[in-house]
Amino acid sequence: MIHTNNIKKNVILRHAFFAIATLASMTSVQCQESLSRTAKHLENHFSAVQKTLEYHVMVNVQETLGNDPQQVFFSMKASLAPIVKLEQLSAPKAVAYLDSEARVLGKANLVLRIRPGQLTVKVRAASLNNLIDLQPCNTRKNKYERDYFGEPGYSISAEHRFRKEEWLPEPTKATARETMAFMTKHCTELAKQLSPFLKPMGTLAAPGTAQMYDAHASFTEQPPVKLNDPEFTLWAFPGTPAILAEISWKGDEKDKIALEQHYLRLMARLSAAGLLAKDQSPKTEQYFTAYFGTKK
Repeated sequence: MIHTNNIKKNVILRHAFFAIATLASMTSVQCQESLSRTAKHLENHFSAVQKTLEYHVMVNVQETLGNDPQQVFFSMKASLAPIVKLEQLSAPKAVAYLDSEARVLGKANLVLRIRPGQLTVKVRAASLNNLIDLQPCNTRKNKYERDYFGEPGYSISAEHRFRKEEWLPEPTKATARETMAFMTKHCTELAKQLSPFLKPMGTLAAPGTAQMYDAHASFTEQPPVKLNDPEFTLWAFPGTPAILAEISWKGDEKDKIALEQHYLRLMARLSAAGLLAKDQSPKTEQYFTAYFGTKK
């Protein structure tokens, strides 16, 4: 028994050391990078606001589980129990992203997301040199966050929240023209800023409406700092066999060292248990892969 436990510990340590080396290498590259004038402005802006660190870990969903969200959840809940405790699964929420099949927005590091009651424009990149500072949506302040999807990155989000009667009955099925008209009315300066990127209007569309489920999560090995909004998320993509699972949480930048240690430890434990997904790309990328990928 002692020998077996030592083997497990060694496996976890090997995964942890690999993850630490990867993160350190990426961080070193970022530190050595020469920043443009715009990037330096953004760096100052990130430094001036209270920054939130957001961590995402994609969990392996075995093909043998099928793609029924409820069945997948109950199976994964049992598999994850030694590492992450999951509470009740929520009702599904609709979410869609607009882009072209050639990913013209993605290539510009832009994300255009629609949920019932919420329109979000996000710019996300691993380097400050690849970001633009979004215009806020009216009086609502932008969110400046550090994202961890397998590698450190920066993100800026501009949001507009709306009542059901203010737009379409099913906003996730809005066309690019309908979305742009709505944005022009409620987020005028942001719409002007994005207009050059949205010119190929006829090629932009949401290829499908994903169904997002979530459950509150707690870790069997808790870090010594506060974790905000720890949750397990399950995404299904109707019309495709794809399904993804993610564990995420947020924290304050002042707790960065402890948060990163928790992140690396969790990845190592999941990897040792065969539960770490090979694809650690953001949900946005996996959404388009699910829908556009099935057409090829």
